[in-house]
Amino acid sequence: MTKLVGVDVSKYNGYPDWKKAKADGVQFAILRLGSGYNGGYIDKTFEYNYRECKKAGIGVGVYVASYLNISSEIDMTLKALKGKRLEYPVYFDIEDFSLNRKRYSNKQLTDYTVRFCSEIEHAGYYVGIYSNKAFLDGRLCWERIKKYDIWIAHWNKGVNYAGKYAMHQYTNKGQWKGIPSTGEGGVDTSWCFVDYPNLMKKLGLNGYKKQKAEVKGVAKLELTKEQKDSVKNTVVTYLDEECQKAYIIAQEHRALLAPCAFNFDFGRMVKSGDTIIAVGGDHLGKIEGKNYGLTGYATYHVKATDKAEDFNKDRSKFLVRK
Repeated sequence: MTKLVGVDVSKYNGYPDWKKAKADGVQFAILRLGSGYNGGYIDKTFEYNYRECKKAGIGVGVYVASYLNISSEIDMTLKALKGKRLEYPVYFDIEDFSLNRKRYSNKQLTDYTVRFCSEIEHAGYYVGIYSNKAFLDGRLCWERIKKYDIWIAHWNKGVNYAGKYAMHQYTNKGQWKGIPSTGEGGVDTSWCFVDYPNLMKKLGLNGYKKQKAEVKGVAKLELTKEQKDSVKNTVVTYLDEECQKAYIIAQEHRALLAPCAFNFDFGRMVKSGDTIIAVGGDHLGKIEGKNYGLTGYATYHVKATDKAEDFNKDRSKFLVRK
């Protein structure tokens, strides 16, 4: 499993020496883009941190400390990211401070969270939510936010959060050469369990252009039918919302990625000896109202509720019975 260590920084960390930080083991950095406080402002160290992380070869993501001034926070985020490339997600940071001594219902908080995430996502960015267990469990509706990656703050090596999470901020007292401590006595430090840099490039998000030949050896028109039939592949076909899970599986099995909307001739692939792994949904077959869906020719089916790591550990349990 991927396990990278990184930091998140803001103006309270001053102006780090990112070359020293990388030499000391920092593998990624989540930069505070800004805060929504008092209408919103860009963190004064954001441009410096972005520029110097890039020079040092450290992958970056960003977070916005939300005060639920959603319109201004969205506008601020999109303007600040223009022309930039991110290797890690854009995180919506929502916690108790976000309430700013005001009263909100759980529905309102979820509405604000989903609005920020959906609009930033629509603009071509990979988004996530940063918060703690109490807020995630007590104030946000899981069914509405579960499509977004979670970065959980829990200052302990273990996490008592039952939901899925892709990053874990395990301390606020990390010590890294080149990065000044905050007033709390250290540096916020996290583990990341997803290979986000490759994912962004594969999906063409966060300023990256989508990689071509995602389904190499299958979709190339210059190949003849006979040539295609001679190639034995493992192909992962997936619903759009399951692209991250599909990528993890494809990476483990050296498979080709094929969004189900491409409508390939999976029947011919199976006859050619290819293995088809379908990812997403509760059942195979076309989606109602659309002319595509997860193929019934699938050899394996990893449902929406299944975990990629469980499939990679023992795929025999996911075999489709014909």
